[in-house]
Amino acid sequence: MRKISYPRIDCHDVYLTCLQSVANTEQGRGYKIKLTAISPLVKAEWDAYEDRTGSTDLHLFQFCAHGNKNQRIINDVTKHELMTLYTEYMVKGRESARNIYDILRSSSNGLCPLCGIGFVSTLDHYLPKARYPVFSVNPKNLIPACDTCNKGKGSSTYSTKESQPLNPYFSSDIFYTQDWLKARVIKSRPLSFEFYVDPPDDWSPVDKQRVRNHFTDFNIGEKYSIHASLFLDSINSIINMIRSSGGTPELVSEQFRNSANNEMNNTLLRAMYFSVSADLEICGGEFL
Repeated sequence: MRKISYPRIDCHDVYLTCLQSVANTEQGRGYKIKLTAISPLVKAEWDAYEDRTGSTDLHLFQFCAHGNKNQRIINDVTKHELMTLYTEYMVKGRESARNIYDILRSSSNGLCPLCGIGFVSTLDHYLPKARYPVFSVNPKNLIPACDTCNKGKGSSTYSTKESQPLNPYFSSDIFYTQDWLKARVIKSRPLSFEFYVDPPDDWSPVDKQRVRNHFTDFNIGEKYSIHASLFLDSINSIINMIRSSGGTPELVSEQFRNSANNEMNNTLLRAMYFSVSADLEICGGEFL
């Protein structure tokens, strides 16, 4: 999991920029007039979104029903019309609208901030557009994501503070600078790793539950356990190298502990290295 900086994009310009992508046809002009008319109401909702990010109050927004694309969201503007603003006029829009999409997508340098290991391939709607369509093109609601994180969360709705997963733009630094992701090594041949959540004792119940939900929503445990297998040869090589030169299990443990401390908090390698360093049998080469 990685915290990222929100790009310098003025939220209030994005809505009208996407509308500029609408074709100059009779149908397109009607759509554009209809959605332009509600822009002050959209702006008010987006202002409320910005206010609520800092206090983790995005759950206060009312979500719409599942399905029913013709449900009216603002005045006579439907869910489908608001979602189309993203799918047709941002993702497939003209250069100015598509450029916003591309800037957001590249804001994490290609690595998914939601899981920390996947490659960014799309944008994830923090508040899903199918349930909160008024935010379909709100850039602060659009987070670079890998395909599995984007699809894994689905169209979740939130009813409490603790139900909200981490937001890499706006969540508190504590989620990224204090360890809550841990691993236990399974003594088998080959070794395997089980990842779990263990937040600091002094965190609030809300913060503890948020990381548990994030871990579950994005299937972090399974993703990390599979990905961990890529590093087994490297771990075995380090153990063999130190042991073959006369190093003790304690020295191997120290090496992995130092390596863990050089990794960012709540990353796969940090959790793996700490779990190996804590087991002197493994550090002694018992399970190579």
